[in-house]
Amino acid sequence: MSDKLNSINSDFHFPMLELIVNNIKEGVVVTDTGGTILWVNPAFTTITGYSAEEAIGQNPRILKSDYHDHSFYKNLWDSILTDGFWEQEIWNRRKSGEVYPELLSIYALKDHRNITRYFVSIFTDLTDVKAKDRQLHNYLYVDPLTGLYNRNYFLKDLKSKVGDALNSTKQVGIFLMDLDRFKLINSTFGYLYGDHILQLVSERISSNKKHRNDTLYRLGEDEFALIATLEDPLEARRIGRDLIKVMQDYFASDKGPIYVRLSMGIVIAPVDGTKESELMRKAEIALNKAKSRGGNSFAFYDNYFEKQYRSRLSLENALLSALERKEFRMAFQPQIDVSTGRVFGAEALLRWRHNGEDISPALFLPVAEEISIAPDIGFWVLKECCQRMSEWTNQGIELEKLSINVSASQCHDETFLERVFKIISDADVNPERIMLEITESVLMEDRNKIKELFKRLKTLGIGVAIDDFGTGYSSLSYLKDFPVDILKIDKSFIDNVETDERDRVIVRGIAKVGEVMGMEVIAEGVERKEQLEILRNLGIRYVQGYLYSPPLEKDELIAFCTSGKVKL
Repeated sequence: MSDKLNSINSDFHFPMLELIVNNIKEGVVVTDTGGTILWVNPAFTTITGYSAEEAIGQNPRILKSDYHDHSFYKNLWDSILTDGFWEQEIWNRRKSGEVYPELLSIYALKDHRNITRYFVSIFTDLTDVKAKDRQLHNYLYVDPLTGLYNRNYFLKDLKSKVGDALNSTKQVGIFLMDLDRFKLINSTFGYLYGDHILQLVSERISSNKKHRNDTLYRLGEDEFALIATLEDPLEARRIGRDLIKVMQDYFASDKGPIYVRLSMGIVIAPVDGTKESELMRKAEIALNKAKSRGGNSFAFYDNYFEKQYRSRLSLENALLSALERKEFRMAFQPQIDVSTGRVFGAEALLRWRHNGEDISPALFLPVAEEISIAPDIGFWVLKECCQRMSEWTNQGIELEKLSINVSASQCHDETFLERVFKIISDADVNPERIMLEITESVLMEDRNKIKELFKRLKTLGIGVAIDDFGTGYSSLSYLKDFPVDILKIDKSFIDNVETDERDRVIVRGIAKVGEVMGMEVIAEGVERKEQLEILRNLGIRYVQGYLYSPPLEKDELIAFCTSGKVKL
């Protein structure tokens, strides 16, 4: 062995090289052409755990990890023997048995006759590098709460799998999931408990996946996604059904059984698109379709629902700027005292004309509530109506009451009373001539708060009417507890009052309740003389409807009121 070392020293000026190689961090191994280790540097011992004495005379196979197959090593030696060089990442094994990654370069050293005399291997331990890579990978791509891949990895994976599908006959299903009403769990039990439930949800779905190549991701707080390679499109429906089914069982906890349901939107690539952004947009549309059905279900993307979605978004955007663009106006439907035939009041009705088209209140008012602009619209309506009342008074038109609809969100506005009183005062209108119409559902939302609100309105002289009475949470108890002035019978009970005995019984009952409780009763939607005659016989004194007049512009209302008694 000493002869070989002397030969190395002679051929390659070993003393000078030894000084360099003994002080670098990379491991160095010198072997003869038969593969016997002739020399190693100190870094070799540091990295592998083998001392020089243990390594010299051995074959580098003592480091073999068994992670690589025969073809790997064949390619390695083919490259060395052909090109005199090979470099690649490789897994080796330390003396302790630990497998580790390294970057290995092998050089064939030749003499002046171009004959290979030695092989020199230089390797770098990549353990720390790989650990940092894993940390960076986890930071970028792994959700720390559930251990699932996150949105970043989902989008990366989606692009890759859709690309694979384009080059094959297979399709890719994207299942976008959102937990129904999960915020209620966070609000009730706190976010730490909510996080625990999210972990249980991810474990349940992961353990019940039907196929190993399906991948589950957590995209956001309570939003998950699954990508599955599909043999046929019908498989997507089966997967969707299975995912919904697996969430039907409750989660046992120290707080009792916790039920968590999910809604899901499904798209299939490349049928529904090939771009990640397009597929995610359509999956969101499908998810919203499932949620609109009440949740706990899945829906596939379809173009019809996208049109509805776009229409809804367009409506929202237009509604947000409608006040600023002065697109709202008021119409007024006269209310008639049938015993005298005179106009005693009117109901103010909001109208919206956008881009030359009249938008139905039934369409835009619920949307206004959802996007939180109903209070702004409501206070504009109140201000507009009080200004009209002031103008009419100055013109000698004295309506006893002007009924103005008030939204649920207005009633819960902390500044409601203050703003109502200021608007009425600024317009110099007698508060007793203002009647605020509120639907029955508002009474049930916060009974004590609404009861106190009604009492304070009464103190200010402002009246309260219950709109659409009989269609909501009708209860005699709230009529007893709340200071209500008027009950308005919904049009649905008037439409068939001539032929439906049950409608007549209901109308008669409401009229009797109003009489006993000291409340006036108004029947809405009266359109035919036969209806009017029956309502008279049932004890109804006040009505409104197209039989007398449709909703009128402000100047038309003045003309209607000054035309004399209305006789029918």
